[in-house]
Amino acid sequence: MKKGYWLKDDKIFDIPNTHIRFLIKHSKLFNISKKFIKQIYKSFDEPLYTEGKARHTLLEKAFRGGWIRAREGRNYWIIELDKICDERMEIINNFIKYAFQGKVIFNDSIINVFDLDTGFIISKVENGVLKIFRERK
Repeated sequence: MKKGYWLKDDKIFDIPNTHIRFLIKHSKLFNISKKFIKQIYKSFDEPLYTEGKARHTLLEKAFRGGWIRAREGRNYWIIELDKICDERMEIINNFIKYAFQGKVIFNDSIINVFDLDTGFIISKVENGVLKIFRERK
């Protein structure tokens, strides 16, 4: 499985399996109750931990709570969050520096940043810094 992380403020959580498993296991970190999680899965008639509509709903709730999801893809990275703003970009850039120093992200790595509200930006890493080179809304 490719590398994955949850980001919140100055914290970086390495994900050993899937983001939804980490969210459910550490639901208190996300300020989401186990009862709520079970209700969401039940409302979509999906088994707990599956990656369907319930997962999407829970990830969006985490994003709206200020969490950022980072996942390595085949030839790129995906970063998902609620909104692109200075505060969130600082968190993302701190993660890029961390991952660059840890040799997880490299120069010229493509980073797709998805914003729930406006769309996405495509960027790449240059000398350990995120550089935006195309926006799309």
